[in-house]
Amino acid sequence: MTGRLALVVGLLGMASGSALATPLNLQLQSHPDIASSQIDVTYNAGTLALLANGFSISYEDDGLVATPAHPIFGGLFAINLTVNNAGVATGGTLTISGAIPDLSIPNQTLLSGTISQFGFTTSGVGRLEFVFGGLGGLLASAGPDGHYLTHAPFAGVILNNVVNFPGNFNSSWNNLVNGVPGTGTAVSDTAPTPAPGAAALLALGAGFACRRRRTA
Repeated sequence: MTGRLALVVGLLGMASGSALATPLNLQLQSHPDIASSQIDVTYNAGTLALLANGFSISYEDDGLVATPAHPIFGGLFAINLTVNNAGVATGGTLTISGAIPDLSIPNQTLLSGTISQFGFTTSGVGRLEFVFGGLGGLLASAGPDGHYLTHAPFAGVILNNVVNFPGNFNSSWNNLVNGVPGTGTAVSDTAPTPAPGAAALLALGAGFACRRRRTA
């Protein structure tokens, strides 16, 4: 295997679901964005289930400060992930639902997806990051201006304020107050994002192709 090919293969591995227990450092676009709050986050080290359940509260469709986000009524936010004790996600889904009366949208699934990448902080304030592909739901490709797939093929979720997260998945933990459901205070944003590592991979591929043309 040549050095260039080895580097391409390495970057492909990074872009397709890294096994490294590090933050993804996601950069979310300003819109469309679904804000969620009051999120319970629990991890069961025995079943390997990571659950995040809360309420979707608003939808930002234009990114303009002058225009307020659209309130979501009856909104629900749910991530159901399988994460092994090394912190590697092996499967999972995102589902966000609710009604947006401002936009004449009845209660339904607004956005859904399947896990592509997962990362997290190992120290400090708990922060979990997710990238979901295979996007579905009304706001994926239909509905009002600003829907997700017009901006990027993936949706990124940044889950902040995950108190009590130990920075690893060696044992069970949760962000609940005295273990009482409904007391989690994590918040999240869900907005379009490129796949981490994809931009570097595409740049490398373009450069490699150009060099091959020059030497052909």
